[in-house]
Amino acid sequence: MQVYIPATLPMLQRLVADGSLRPVNGTAFAVTPTLREAYAQGDDDELADVALREAALASLRLLAIHQAEGADGAARPRRAVLAADVDFGESGATFRPDLDDAVVRLAGPVTIDRVVAAYVEKLLKDGLSKPTVKQHLAAIRMLFDWMVVGGILEMNPASAVRGPKYVVRTGKTPVLAAAETRPAPRQLRHRDRGRR
Repeated sequence: MQVYIPATLPMLQRLVADGSLRPVNGTAFAVTPTLREAYAQGDDDELADVALREAALASLRLLAIHQAEGADGAARPRRAVLAADVDFGESGATFRPDLDDAVVRLAGPVTIDRVVAAYVEKLLKDGLSKPTVKQHLAAIRMLFDWMVVGGILEMNPASAVRGPKYVVRTGKTPVLAAAETRPAPRQLRHRDRGRR
């Protein structure tokens, strides 16, 4: 089962240094049976997005707590969410529908080898547009794909990383005005006269 763990940059630094991370109060988010019941429709990817957003909101709450406690001001505050594959029975995870539809409690720490993706809010905050962020992430995914094909890595760690949602509602194809469309057939007729 994939769980989404709210975190901050100092928590990510501890994960790298210690090789494991204990979620705050054991709280993580996942696609739970209660979450499935709460939505009348939606596939697993859409429900995973809901759980991911809930974890991102919890990360904001962690940032507020760190700032209230006078955390290190040198590090820029960033939301972070870890996606980790955990064995539900082995990890002692329990569903907590009394807290929220997507909440699960993890009994122990999550080791770094279980982490499959990390989402860090940075590129959008640096003023890059959503399509640019998606291109950056695509380049990173392609680099890791190349490393997998070359035998350097066993799997692509960036395959589960999702970019920001971006939908194009209007096209960029120019539309000709009525006055611009009339000369075109005449020009074609004059050009084709000598070929008949």
